[in-house]
Amino acid sequence: MESELLLTDNVVHEDTGLIRRIQRGDMAAFEALFFKYQGQIFRTALAITRDPGAAEEVLQDCFYKTY
Repeated sequence: MESELLLTDNVVHEDTGLIRRIQRGDMAAFEALFFKYQGQIFRTALAITRDPGAAEEVLQDCFYKTY
C-alpha cells in the first residue's frame, strides 16, 4: 500500500512539473502530457459516447483547453 502511495505521489509530482513547463510555453512538455494521457482519455470518452468520432473530439477538446 505504501509503495502505491509513493507511485501516486511521483506521478502527481511529474505531472505538476509538466504543467508548469506547459505554462511557460514548453511544447515538448505538452507533447509528453498528451502522449501520456491520450489513450486513457480516448478510451474513457469512447466508453461514454460509444462513438469514435465524438471520443476523438473530446480528446482534442481536453488538450486544446489544456494548452
